[in-house]
Amino acid sequence: MALAPAANTPGTTSKMIIDATTPVAPDNRGHFDTPVRDLPETPEWADRLRALIAAR
Repeated sequence: MALAPAANTPGTTSKMIIDATTPVAPDNRGHFDTPVRDLPETPEWADRLRALIAAR
């Protein structure tokens, strides 16, 4: 039985169904509550970028 008969693309030989309704455990790959801090050289780079933009 075809999944979508209107989608018969030449060269398609197989189809796959993904059940995205299956519950999974939460993703615990990092500490996303850690605040982000600028690098010490950030002000210097910002000044360089402003100078380059002004020179345009």
